[in-house]
Amino acid sequence: MPKWLIFLLVFITFMGLLLAFRPVIYQINPNRCTNCGRCYMACPNGAISFSTITYHYYIDPNLCNGCGTCVSQCTRNAIYQVTAADDEHATLVPNVLSCYPNPLREYTDFHINLPVKSAAAMLRIFNNKGQTVDTIELTKTSSILRWQAKDKSGKRLPSGIYIASVKDGDKTHSIKLSLVQ
Repeated sequence: MPKWLIFLLVFITFMGLLLAFRPVIYQINPNRCTNCGRCYMACPNGAISFSTITYHYYIDPNLCNGCGTCVSQCTRNAIYQVTAADDEHATLVPNVLSCYPNPLREYTDFHINLPVKSAAAMLRIFNNKGQTVDTIELTKTSSILRWQAKDKSGKRLPSGIYIASVKDGDKTHSIKLSLVQ
C-alpha cells in the first residue's frame, strides 16, 4: 500500500475522532441557584450572564470552554456538566418563584411563573419565627412583583432571614430571602 494512502487513512480516522468529540460544558440549575454571582465573577470566558427575564444566571454554551471554574465557585452545587450534544436539546423549565436581588437591602423583585391561574394564589412572606409578615395577591399566572421589605402595615422590616412562599394547587414553592440593613 502506498504511503500517501496510509497517510490519508490515518488523517481521515483522526478527523473522524476529532469531529466525534463533544466538548464538556456546564449549565446552571435555577432551582438550586441562589443568584450569588460567584460563578459569574469567576468565569474567565464571560460565558455566564444574568437574565432579567428569568432572574437567573445562565451559561452560554457557545462561550463555555468547559474549564470548570464556575463549578469550583458554586456553593450550592447548582452547576452541572453536560455534553454539547445534550445541551442542544436541553430545555429550561422556568422557576415558579425566584427573586433578585437576594440578599436585599431596600427591595427585591419576585418573578412568579404559575403554570395555571389559581383563584386563591397568594405570595406570602414569613419571618424566621414562621409568622406571616406580608401577603400579596397574585392576579396573573406570570408576573414580576416588587417587594419593599415592609410588613402589612407598611413598617420597614428588620434585618434577618425571611421565607417567600407561593402555593400552586397542592404544591408550595418557597425561597429564602436575606434582608440586610
